[in-house]
Amino acid sequence: MTPPLRVEVVAGVVPALVRVHGELDVHTGVMVSRALEPLVTGRVEMDLGPLRFMDGSGLHALVVAERAFRCAGGSLRVIDFGQAAARVVDIIGCRAIFTG
Repeated sequence: MTPPLRVEVVAGVVPALVRVHGELDVHTGVMVSRALEPLVTGRVEMDLGPLRFMDGSGLHALVVAERAFRCAGGSLRVIDFGQAAARVVDIIGCRAIFTG
């Protein structure tokens, strides 16, 4: 059985790359938060292309993470939304938070 979410962190490069696979929702958002927490003062690029599903709860986890990065002096930028994330981000109209 495939796990619902896998967070792959490629550290040691600047910016760090975080690739998120699977389903980002109310049950798995905390996994993304935990993976990003140690990186909050640095620069991180996220690849959401491998996501199969993302809902509003998953988007909330990303918005909270982006704010935490900004407050800590770091930066979190999405380099690929993929179809699943793009749909939610564009419906809400918050793409600029992650690309600016």
